[in-house]
Amino acid sequence: MRGAEYICKMRDASILDVATQLDVPIRKTTIATCPACGVSRPERGGKLTPNGASGVGTREDRGWSCFACHATGDQLDYISLTLCGRRLRDCSASQVAEVRQWCHRYLGLAGEREPRSTARGVPSEAEPRYADPQQLRAMWRTTAPVTAVPEVSRYLESRGIDPVVVAARQLARAITPSTALCTGARLGRRTWLDTGHLLVLPLVDARGRCRSLLGRSVSTASNENAPPKSLGLSGSKRAGLVLCDAVGRYLLEHDPVTSCVGEIVCILEGEIDYLTASCDARTDEFAHFGVGAGAWTEQHAERIPLHAHLWIATDQDPTGDRYAAEIINTLPGRSDLIVRRWSAPSNVEAAQ
Repeated sequence: MRGAEYICKMRDASILDVATQLDVPIRKTTIATCPACGVSRPERGGKLTPNGASGVGTREDRGWSCFACHATGDQLDYISLTLCGRRLRDCSASQVAEVRQWCHRYLGLAGEREPRSTARGVPSEAEPRYADPQQLRAMWRTTAPVTAVPEVSRYLESRGIDPVVVAARQLARAITPSTALCTGARLGRRTWLDTGHLLVLPLVDARGRCRSLLGRSVSTASNENAPPKSLGLSGSKRAGLVLCDAVGRYLLEHDPVTSCVGEIVCILEGEIDYLTASCDARTDEFAHFGVGAGAWTEQHAERIPLHAHLWIATDQDPTGDRYAAEIINTLPGRSDLIVRRWSAPSNVEAAQ
């Protein structure tokens, strides 16, 4: 496909759908984060608005405009600013290639090329685009224990989570100025260190392999320009990845038929509930998983041991109900499981 063709196709794409595929939060018909200034605002007044939805520009102009820094652009600008931190016209040749590759995947154009074949001539299955494993290892290795960064420790304590337990169990670590940040650890032009997303949690696939990282803001301030509370690595796949503790990872790595742990499996919504439950001494032998939209899959469900108790601890709201329904839909034919909805991580004794 010629360059001009994919550019034209991308400019006809929905800016909301493009932002969603880039893991940018969406608030109804408003994009939550500006890729140029990296600031987000509440829904009222908007932050970024699709031109077609807001009436800014014509129907043919489906780009975006920021109400804070007044930056504007089309879909390609939004993609390049998010992935590379600069507009497409200012990108290097390798960055342009990265943007073009992302657009080809978005448009489903991979099938137009000849499939790569194995030694036996059978086309190989395309590997989902996760974060670069070398960058992941380097970033995780150069983070610090949460107890070594006072700002992170204070934040955890303010949420009722013991930072000593978090550090001992390697549930999360903390970013410092010496951390080798992944390329995608940024919001617009600002890195996670700049935005205050200093609490870092590993995200694993259905076989327990770390595929990405999640950054959590440790700021307790609430204002219009506060960035999202949680950020995934920009430009990399996050769907199908969950948070899990040591018991949970053991389940993912081993055959569920022969697994000797995980008689009680608890799936929680979000990082804070996950960390709270994983640090609770009363649930030491439980397998804990933390999920968000699109995180839990049938492949994860297959690793739950036979006859286990599955507690679904999503929030008691429409979003939590949707997550719970998605989890239950991954359990067809698992009549051996005892499934219950768990009200909150603090209600361990009541659930027992």
